Amino acid sequence: MNWLDPQLNKAKINFELSLGHQIYTPNNIRTPTLITNDRPYAAWLYLGFGTSLKEYDRSHLFEFDIGVVGPSALGRQVQNGYHRMVSISPALGWDNGLRDELTLQLFYQKRFRSFSTNFLEFIPYYGGAFGNVQIGAHLGGLVRLGVNLPDDFGPSRPSASDGDTFVSTENLKSSHPPSYYIFGGIRGNAFARNIFLDGNTFGKSHHVTKLPFGFDTEFGLGAQVYPFAAVWRFVVRSPEFKEKQLFNSFAGLRAYPKTPAALKAMTADTRWRQAS
Repeated sequence: MNWLDPQLNKAKINFELSLGHQIYTPNNIRTPTLITNDRPYAAWLYLGFGTSLKEYDRSHLFEFDIGVVGPSALGRQVQNGYHRMVSISPALGWDNGLRDELTLQLFYQKRFRSFSTNFLEFIPYYGGAFGNVQIGAHLGGLVRLGVNLPDDFGPSRPSASDGDTFVSTENLKSSHPPSYYIFGGIRGNAFARNIFLDGNTFGKSHHVTKLPFGFDTEFGLGAQVYPFAAVWRFVVRSPEFKEKQLFNSFAGLRAYPKTPAALKAMTADTRWRQAS
């Protein structure tokens, strides 16, 4: 890794296995006809293999995902199964969604500790993505305030398509005091391709006119009590396509073990783009 960062010769290394499931739909799911001015129905089911390298003041994450987009990703079954459980109307437009396509996707992210104390820290980062799901780059930063802040590089998003699946290589011990914190951040995004807006790579499918630049803001809460960690976050995303320039928001909760003997991150991330 000398070509990437000469200081990584003695870096701590860990490996991550993740299972992800994402669902995207237009706002109106009550009609079976194609909605030409809103995003296509799409689901992505994937298995991710990640490696993170950590020094005290910097980290690198690489993740490779292999999966499928389209009916075989079971978006209709998962979403409407959940709707039946909570007794609400099913989504009717899945026949207008993306077609089956094998996905190969690579993500990279680098994070820094530019300022850090036991109760306050600032973590800037940048990264990129390349594959038939997404081609793009991002730049952002997090501020975290709390008690006994963890020895990591900030809370992670479970979604690989956000280019942020970082898992701490910290060797958490039972003597480590509990950590509690709040955080907030902003990130700029640039996209050359996004399959959930541009449609299938091979063959025709419904698509919208993607906006090449955007941004996210987020805030949330986190806790780490041996041997587990949990993060709740709320994200607001700027408009993503021209046909409907609306801000979107979503929330997520992630809980996972943080001991060397435990599986580092087995995450199922199912997201609806409209209020279900």
